[in-house]
Amino acid sequence: MVKRGKKGAIELSMTTIIVIILGVTLLSLGLVFIRGVIAKVTNLSLRAFEAADTEIGKISGVDQLLTLNPTSIDLPQKSSKYIDVIIANFEDSPISVMADAESGDPKLSCSFVDQKERKDKSKQYQLASGKQAKVKLIVEDTGSDLGINHCVINMKGTGVDETTETLIINLIPKRGVF
Repeated sequence: MVKRGKKGAIELSMTTIIVIILGVTLLSLGLVFIRGVIAKVTNLSLRAFEAADTEIGKISGVDQLLTLNPTSIDLPQKSSKYIDVIIANFEDSPISVMADAESGDPKLSCSFVDQKERKDKSKQYQLASGKQAKVKLIVEDTGSDLGINHCVINMKGTGVDETTETLIINLIPKRGVF
């Protein structure tokens, strides 16, 4: 009877352990990669639908003194987005108007970016009959609770009645890989 050593059994078990470690490592890297791709595709599709909504809003036209485009947004927590505030003069004579924005939550900021510094009041606009101005309004969350919130935009000036529009903001959880 020939005695055989246990060297072959040890080599086999070490090879098995190395294969298992490599397999788990590659599986983990693959899962992280797939998760990143899915997150990017989701973000891309959300931006595409938002762009489509904005373009559809532009096609519908402006038919009043104050128009918000879009009129509602989904805003991830602790992030910001902008909308267009369109001021149009449908009067027979020139008008002078100014807009101000007020948030429904102290942790939610609504500010115009038509001046050097962001402010909750726009600059004064002088609009001839039939003309319009487009102003960007940035909505920024600094830690509000999830759910529905709003920004109220008031338009007042000479030659026009005060007009109010409300931007509906749906605060959603921030999405990401981690």
